[in-house]
This record gives sequence, structure tokens and C-alpha cells, in this order.
Amino acid sequence: MNTSSTTELTTQISRWYESYLEALPGLLTGDLPTLFDYFAVPMLSVSSSGAVTLRNAAEVVNGYVTMFEAAHEAKRRRGVECGHTIRILNARAATISATWEWHDDDGNALAKIPYETLLADSGDGWRIVVITQLDPDLDAAVSPITLQSPSVRLGS
Repeated sequence: MNTSSTTELTTQISRWYESYLEALPGLLTGDLPTLFDYFAVPMLSVSSSGAVTLRNAAEVVNGYVTMFEAAHEAKRRRGVECGHTIRILNARAATISATWEWHDDDGNALAKIPYETLLADSGDGWRIVVITQLDPDLDAAVSPITLQSPSVRLGS
């Protein structure tokens, strides 16, 4: 059982995330095996346009390659991670909220894309379990809406 403190977990996940960011360019250079250690399999990728279950390492990496190829169309040349927030859910799960900007050759920001990533540690290190592209048109990245739930009683 993981008995690390919240501070220790945040530090651990922050180091993991920095390592992940350093490995991402491998998608464009073909150094794919390095990336396999960052993903749980199966992994779920969710956006407003659909949800895809990636059932093996090859599907996960191909999904990322497709995403990066689409982002690197003629106008979009470079992705920049603009900052992130780590939220510890429990000793084995956390979320990372991050926003990426795509820039043209002159450094002008063309698009901002926020992501929410669910990580889990099943005993062999932190892995991405679900990656969700937030939809700015739904204000998903701006302000969560607090909903009131009716009281629910479980048991007798």
C-alpha cells in the first residue's frame, strides 16, 4: 500500500510528468518504445467528438501520433505546455490539468487546448488511464458548475 504524504505524491507525480513531457517529442522522431511506460492499457481517450478505448500499446501510441499529426498541420508548428495542476485523489490516483498552446513558425499562439488526465499507480508506476480534451465551447476548462444532489440514503 502506498503510504506517501500528499506532498510526496505531488512531488513524485510532478517528476513523472516532467519525464513524460521530455518523452513526448519521441512521437515525432519515432522513439515510441520510450512512451509505452507512460500509458495504462487499455486507456480511454475522450473528447466532445467521441471516446476511443485504446486496447494495447500500439493503439495508444498510434492515437497520440494521429493527434500530433493533426496538430502539426501546415499552420501549427509547435506545441507548448502552458502549465499544469496536479490534484491527488488518493494514494494511487491523481489528475493533471494542463493546457497546451499550438504556435505557428513566428511564435503566434493559434489554439489553446486544455486537457484533464487521470493517472493511476497499480504498483508498477504511474500511468495515464484516461485523457480528456476539454471543450472550451462548453466552458469546461473555465468554470466547473456545482450541482446540488438530493440526499441519498444507502442501507437501512
